[in-house]
Amino acid sequence: MVNVISLARSFGKLVPVGKEVLEKGGHKLFFLPEDYIPLDENKIITLLKKFDIEAIVVGAEKITPDILDTLGPHKIVAKHGAGLDNIDIKYATKGNIVVTFTPEANVQAVAELTIGLIFSIARKIPMAYSSMKNGDWKCFMGKEVYRKTIGIIGTGKIGRVVLQKLSGMGVAILVYDIVVSKEISSLPNVRYVDLEELFTCSDFVTIHVPLTKDTHRMIGEKEFKLMKPSSFLINTSRGGVVDETILFKFLSLNKIAGAAIDVWENEPPKSISAKLAKLENVIPTPHIGAYTEEAIYRMGYQCAMSIVDFFDGKRPEYLANPDVWKNLGY
Repeated sequence: MVNVISLARSFGKLVPVGKEVLEKGGHKLFFLPEDYIPLDENKIITLLKKFDIEAIVVGAEKITPDILDTLGPHKIVAKHGAGLDNIDIKYATKGNIVVTFTPEANVQAVAELTIGLIFSIARKIPMAYSSMKNGDWKCFMGKEVYRKTIGIIGTGKIGRVVLQKLSGMGVAILVYDIVVSKEISSLPNVRYVDLEELFTCSDFVTIHVPLTKDTHRMIGEKEFKLMKPSSFLINTSRGGVVDETILFKFLSLNKIAGAAIDVWENEPPKSISAKLAKLENVIPTPHIGAYTEEAIYRMGYQCAMSIVDFFDGKRPEYLANPDVWKNLGY
């Protein structure tokens, strides 16, 4: 038996499968004490020592070298999600700590939210909802998505599903990625372009890239200046991909029509993120991209199985640092 702690806010709680899989595998799961929220590095280290933790389930919490040193070698950090930008992968690899993730579990959920946000911002659905809840009867003039141009930044797993869902809606699709897919480029009404053309020509721009040193704030003043005043930005990837200070400026001056944002540089939003969320032409959501029963089930199951497999000497299905597996002698 090994002791596992969940730092993720949803693992084993909203859908119990993760807890059930771990317990069936003979392991013990600890949840965060209420007085440890919000978390910081010192609190995480204290918990690892207190419960003699050998496996960590991680959500958005930052996993630093000091945390990894406390966990120690031949242990595992299992990401309850797809993004790995909050985990120091290189340091974990150096310390012979396995890192796993669930890259396919939330694809449909995030893609569906993206489509929902496109229509919500186009038709001002949340604004109309709030107006009626306040007892008003006010008509909100929106835009049709039909025959518009949609720019998709990133054609990985989620970007491809977004493209598939949009392809039957009578829209033109521009895509940008550092890797060009022959399959995607052969589709009707789909064209690979550079970022300049994508921002210049799109009525809606939706972002689907991971947060890395190369994509950090890749969308800023230059890109927003290219956008039409009638265009919209949708971000369901990572908040750090967009320069929020510049986005706030363009939205508050109505230089672009609006934005729908599910991810924030600071979560929960504070500072400029909080200001951005309060703008009238912004639809803010609290990082709910993966929050469907089906996606949380898949994430919980895959995350728990990676821990069970690891301690059973089996190679986890989704290794973020496969070199460690060789170093451990398997």
